[in-house]
Amino acid sequence: MSSNIEFPYFTEKRKDTNYLYYIVIGSFLLLIVICIALIPSWVRNLQKSKARFIMKKLAGKPLINPIGNTMIFTLINLGEPGIDVISDEYLEVSDNITQLDALQLLEMSKNKDYVKKKARSHLIKLLSDSEPSVRGKAAKLIGEYDIKEALPYLEKALDSEYKEKWSDTDMELIESKKRRFMSNTFHYECSSCHGNKTDTIVASCKEARIKPWDYTRTQIKKSIDMLGGKNN
Repeated sequence: MSSNIEFPYFTEKRKDTNYLYYIVIGSFLLLIVICIALIPSWVRNLQKSKARFIMKKLAGKPLINPIGNTMIFTLINLGEPGIDVISDEYLEVSDNITQLDALQLLEMSKNKDYVKKKARSHLIKLLSDSEPSVRGKAAKLIGEYDIKEALPYLEKALDSEYKEKWSDTDMELIESKKRRFMSNTFHYECSSCHGNKTDTIVASCKEARIKPWDYTRTQIKKSIDMLGGKNN
């Protein structure tokens, strides 16, 4: 004859303990899943912080020899987080040289598709920037990245380059200040393209030999052609 006797109180107590056990284990597993899901975000934020640190070091200094610069190599290899920081935080700053550095770094990036996706709106906006060097470089990248939706903005920018950006007085003044640099080469003042930046002729700046208005107009025209538009 069986002698097993059920005690309702202890049976219920055991059930409650089991439920609590399952709740604790389930909560722990859920926490692990959440942590794993957040790891990519944490890693991306760390990479963005690293990109910001590098950009602060580079800010305001022309990228004379970018290929041999280990900081630039590191920044480029950060991939999308680096592109995010360059596009969102450095393309529209007030410092002209920093803007040009950011544009050059985007041009050097290996992930062309992501640059096109991330920087397109910034590049379009830069077509109306106050500095010719920025307008020209932005137009160049728009053509290289085949940003077709920028075509009407390029056409509008080209019209502005002829009708608004350069007055006869401005061009005469710039021509009067050009200087002979080495042999028979003439360079235009850096301020003609770079605004209030220190006027220092840099031998590696090929654009300094071009009339600023010719530089911007030529870059815009080339991009319009690349995108299948028509130049007037």
